[in-house]
Amino acid sequence: MTDNKRPWSPPQIIWSALIATVVWTAVGFSWFGPGFSWTTQGSATQMSEKAVQNSLATICAAKARSSPNSETSIQELSGLSTWKQGEFVEKANWANIPGIESGKSKIAELCATKLIAT
Repeated sequence: MTDNKRPWSPPQIIWSALIATVVWTAVGFSWFGPGFSWTTQGSATQMSEKAVQNSLATICAAKARSSPNSETSIQELSGLSTWKQGEFVEKANWANIPGIESGKSKIAELCATKLIAT
């Protein structure tokens, strides 16, 4: 007598395919980076804001280096604690860039970092 039992039943095939899909998706995402290098709107906004702030901080640092007594001011800046450096840059009006109203404190902090690094 022959056994007519199929080696795989339809529910087993469906569950196996579902599990294989989940495993391959997990492997693909871990090998190829988060979301296959997809960028969400939120992370794109953050990246663009950081790029703009970095550019404005570079302008701020150039403005600081071209100001009178810049050497003395930069040495004084490097002697301050990290959390006061941004305030110092703002008070010196180096972070004041025409047309920019928001984010001056972040620009001032980045500017101070750039000035001390050079």
